[in-house]
Amino acid sequence: MRINPMQIYGKKCFVITGLLGCIASAMAQTYPNDVIYVAEEQKLRVSMVESNGVIDPFANGVGLIYGLASDQNGGLYAAGTGDNTIRKVGSDGVVTSFVSLDSPSCMTLDTDGFLYVANDAYGLIYQVSPSGQITTYASGFAWPEGLVFGTDGNLYAANLGNGFVDQVAPDGGVTGFASGFGCPWGLARDNEGNLYVAESCGNTIGKISPTGAVSTFATGLSYPTGVAVDSAGYVYVCNIDDGSLRKISPEGLMVTYATGLDYPTDMTIQRRNVAGSPPVAVPRVSNAFTFPVAIQSLIRSNYTGPVFILLDCHVGRDRKNQPGWITFGKSRPATAFLCVG
Repeated sequence: MRINPMQIYGKKCFVITGLLGCIASAMAQTYPNDVIYVAEEQKLRVSMVESNGVIDPFANGVGLIYGLASDQNGGLYAAGTGDNTIRKVGSDGVVTSFVSLDSPSCMTLDTDGFLYVANDAYGLIYQVSPSGQITTYASGFAWPEGLVFGTDGNLYAANLGNGFVDQVAPDGGVTGFASGFGCPWGLARDNEGNLYVAESCGNTIGKISPTGAVSTFATGLSYPTGVAVDSAGYVYVCNIDDGSLRKISPEGLMVTYATGLDYPTDMTIQRRNVAGSPPVAVPRVSNAFTFPVAIQSLIRSNYTGPVFILLDCHVGRDRKNQPGWITFGKSRPATAFLCVG
């Protein structure tokens, strides 16, 4: 076995080839072509953040953006508070006006393509049809700055004014779901139904379980605003004070993903999964196995694209259940990346 140290996104990692003795204990996930977009308010633009952390301007002239949302067709919606306009941004970066709304802030979409927009000044949530028809969906909020749909079909709203996260039923009825947050701004959801709250005053990310239990997920942020979750369950947070984008693993390990953003107010992730390629279950493998043949054959019999496997491995006496990654590429031999810091 050969182990070579290297850096991957700021984490201390080892590239491992040969014989690997550990236990594969997680699901193999198809590597999604997720695309990260961030609203840079001071530059009046939407930027795309590449997988290596490079910031690529995507759409200019979108105004002072406080809210950003994405559909599954490559399109974006940007809420411009400066001129009370919701704009569409096509997959080619072309910007067009969609509707006019008073004091728009955060936004989200449902599975039918209806857009939900918070009016933070008056505590309202609007529903906008794909054709641009506007109706009032719910009211009674205290400066709503985060919206997301839960796995239960309810809409959730983070209230900056009172530290509550409210649950909005399909009929528009509003009930309190969780409380005690420090200036909650952004709101996101993972595939298990957990909610993540960007607490801008406390520089933390709060987590709400599907039953409403509140816990602290991550600390040490720098005035977090927008938050989003990718297909693999990693949480991304944009920070206004230092212009950074942080990436947090499901276990709470945080690294800096990108820097140099100019007053990032919100973000969104387009989940572009490969059609017809669901996650592939990998049987639990114990003891030593020859890498990559034993697991690679299991994966490629069902899926030919890049695959990630999360491992819990012991490397030497001082390593305890460190998260690791194994990647299988289409055109090159498989390589194990065991990240320990």
